[in-house]
Amino acid sequence: MTLSLVNPSKETSRLEHFLSWFIWVVVGFGGVEVLTFAVSRVWPIGVTGAATLGYGLCLLVARRLLRRGQSNAAVLTACLGLLALIACVAPILPLAVPALTIAPLIVVTLALPYLQGRPMRRLLLAAWLMGSLLPLLESDSSAALELPAWFSSLFRLSTIAATLALTCLLLWQFTSRLNETITQAQVVNTELQKEIAERQRTEDALQANEERWRALIENTSDVIALLNPEGIVLYESPAVFRLLGYLPEERLDQNVLRSVHPDDRRPIFQLFRELARRPGWSTTAQFRFRHLDGSWRWVEAVGNNLLTNPNVKALVINYRDITERKHADEQLQHQVERLAALRAIDMAITGSLDLRVTLNIILDQVLRQLGVDAAAVLLLTPATHLLTYAAGRGFRTTGITRAEVRLGQGHAGRVALERRIIHVPDLQASGPDFVQSPLIMSEAFVMYAGAPLVAKGQVKGVLEIFHRSPLVPDQDWLEFLEALAGQTAIAIDNSTLFDRLQRTNTELRLAYDTTLEGWSRALDLRDKETEGHSQRVTERTVHLARALSLNEDEIAQFRRGALLHDIGKMGIPDHILLKPGKLTDEEWEIMRKHPVYAYELLRPIAYLQPALEIPYCHHEKWDGSGYPQGLKGEQIPLAARIFAVADVWDALRSDRPYRPAWSEEKVREYIRSQAGTHFEPRVVEAFLKLDL
Repeated sequence: MTLSLVNPSKETSRLEHFLSWFIWVVVGFGGVEVLTFAVSRVWPIGVTGAATLGYGLCLLVARRLLRRGQSNAAVLTACLGLLALIACVAPILPLAVPALTIAPLIVVTLALPYLQGRPMRRLLLAAWLMGSLLPLLESDSSAALELPAWFSSLFRLSTIAATLALTCLLLWQFTSRLNETITQAQVVNTELQKEIAERQRTEDALQANEERWRALIENTSDVIALLNPEGIVLYESPAVFRLLGYLPEERLDQNVLRSVHPDDRRPIFQLFRELARRPGWSTTAQFRFRHLDGSWRWVEAVGNNLLTNPNVKALVINYRDITERKHADEQLQHQVERLAALRAIDMAITGSLDLRVTLNIILDQVLRQLGVDAAAVLLLTPATHLLTYAAGRGFRTTGITRAEVRLGQGHAGRVALERRIIHVPDLQASGPDFVQSPLIMSEAFVMYAGAPLVAKGQVKGVLEIFHRSPLVPDQDWLEFLEALAGQTAIAIDNSTLFDRLQRTNTELRLAYDTTLEGWSRALDLRDKETEGHSQRVTERTVHLARALSLNEDEIAQFRRGALLHDIGKMGIPDHILLKPGKLTDEEWEIMRKHPVYAYELLRPIAYLQPALEIPYCHHEKWDGSGYPQGLKGEQIPLAARIFAVADVWDALRSDRPYRPAWSEEKVREYIRSQAGTHFEPRVVEAFLKLDL
C-alpha cells in the first residue's frame, strides 16, 4: 500500500490557479506604474512598471510550462523573473519603497489562492494597490504629487486596515490549512497503522507457515535432502538419524552416492546423472543405503530436478525406509517359490510311476528351497529294521550310496525311531563316532538335519539334510522341511502301493491265464483227437496278430479268446462231439450251437468279455455263409478273422478219424483258394508269409 500526504492533481490545480491570480496582480501593478509614469514623468516609476510587466511575462511562460507538465521549469522561470524584478527596482527606489511595495505583493500573492469570493479578493487587491502607491506619492522625489492631508490619512488608514484584515485572514487560512493537514496526517497515520498491522499479520502468517512446513519436514518419517549436481548434501532433514543413524550436520558437504550399496551403485549413478541433466524431470528408484552401524537399508527415493527454480537451485531427493517391505516381499517370494516346489513335487508324484525319478525331483527342490549343500533319502525295510540309501543330491563322493543305518542308531536311526526332526548345528560336537564316519570326513559337512518320512502312521524312511557351513534354521525353514518330508513320504507310500497293486495285478492275471489254460487242457482231454489243438492254434494266432502290427493289449485278449474258442463244446453231448463218423444234419445243427454256448458261458465274466470275439465268431465266413450270426466282411471282428485262418490251418494239418492230415503245401493252396470267401484276403496274405 502506498500513501501520499498531498493530492497531486489538487495541488497542481491550486498552483495553476495561484499563477493565474498572481499574473493578473503583477500585470495590474505594472500597468498602474506605467500609467503613473505617463502622468508624473517620474522615470523610476516607469522602470519599475516595465520590470513588473516583464515579471508578468515570465509568469505567463511559467503557467504555460506548468500546463505542459514541466513544473520544475515553471518554478525556475517564475523565480528568475522575480529576481530580475528585484534587481531592476532596488537600485532605483529607496529601500523603504521596495519593502513597502514588494512585501505586500508577496503577502497578497500568497493569500489570494486561499481567499474565497471575488469581492474579497478585489477589495484586498485595491487596498494593496493604494498602500503600495502611497509611499511613492509621499517620497521625496521631485516628481511626487501633492495630495491633500485628509486623503493621505484616509489612504494610509485604509491600507493599514486592509493589511490587518489580510493578516487576520492569512492567520485564519493558515489555521484551517494546519487543521486540514493534521486531519490528513491523522488519516494517513491511520492508514499507515493499518498497513503496518496488515504487514505484521502477513509476516506472522508467513512465519507460522514457515514453522508449519519446517515442523512437517523435520518430523516426517521420510528424509528430504537437497543435493547439488555432484551429489553433495546441501540440506538433509532430521529423519536421516532415524533412517541411517547420522545427524543431519554430519552429512553436510558429503557425497551421499558413496553410501550406496556396491551392487546398486552403477545404475543409481547413471540415473542420478540423468536426473541432473534434465531440469524439471522426476524419477524413482529403489536401492540400498549403508547405515551408520554398517548394515544396509533398502530405501525408495523420489528425485526432482529443481536446479532452475531460483528459490531452490538443487536436486530434491525424498527417500523412505522400505527394508521391512523388501523383507516381506522376499518372504512372499519364498512362499510362492515353495508353493511352486510343492506343486512340482505333487505333479511328479501323480505323473511318474518311477520312485527314483520322483525322489530326485524332490531332492532338487530340497536343495533349492532350503539352501543346503546335500540331501539324501533313506528307506526303511521293516523286515530288517535297516535304513538304506534310495536317492541323493549334492554329494562329492559315493559314500552315501553305501549307507546302511539300523533303526535307533546314529542321527538317521534316532529320527526314524523317535519320529521327530533332529537338527545338529555342529557335527563336530555330536560325538566321535559320527564325526569320524567316512561320509562326514570326506564331505566336510558341518550342519545336519533329519526329518522322518511318515505316511498313514508308518515310518517309510528318513530325509537327511547336510550343509558344509554353519546354518541356523528358523521356524519357517523347519516347517517347510517337515512339509517336504511329508510329500516325500506320500511319494514313497504311493510308489509302494502302486508296486504292490501292480504285482497283485500281475499275479491275478497269471492266475486267470493259468485257469484258462487249465480249461483248454480239460477240453483237449475230453476230445482226444484234438489234444494240443488249443495251444497250437493260440500260438499261431498270437504270431499272426503280431505280424499285423496289433498292440500287445489286443494280442493278450486274442490269446485268451483262442484258448477258449471251443469252450462252448462243453454243452455238446458226447455222442455228437465224439462221434467217429459223419454227423447228420440234426447233429450239425446242435454242433453249430457251441459258439452260442461259449458266449452265454463267458459273457457274465467281466475279465473275459474282451476275449469273447473269438469263441463267439470264429466260425463266421468272409462271404457271410458262416454261423451263428451270418456276419459278412468287416462285420466279423478282427480277432475272429485272424483266428479262423490259424484254426483251419491246424485242423487240416491234424489227423481226424474221418481223414488223414493234409500236407503243408496242400493246406497253403486251400487257404489261398478260400481268400475272399472263407477268409479275409489281407489276413491270408499275412499268414502265408509267416514261417510256419
